[in-house]
Amino acid sequence: MIHRHKLIVTLILMSIGISACGYKAPVYYPTEAQRQELAEKEARIKARKQAKKAQQEANQTQPSSVAQ
Repeated sequence: MIHRHKLIVTLILMSIGISACGYKAPVYYPTEAQRQELAEKEARIKARKQAKKAQQEANQTQPSSVAQ
């Protein structure tokens, strides 16, 4: 009876341990073309953020026009 209990506990612990494996990496590895496309998208996003920041800084340095 004790042997059976140890076996059940061992199997449960092993199943929990095994189920945790495989969640540390992406589901698939992107191809070189997909990596290039992602890099281009990230570059466009970065350029837009820099342009927006430059526009905001330019707006802050310009004196506001006062209607007369």
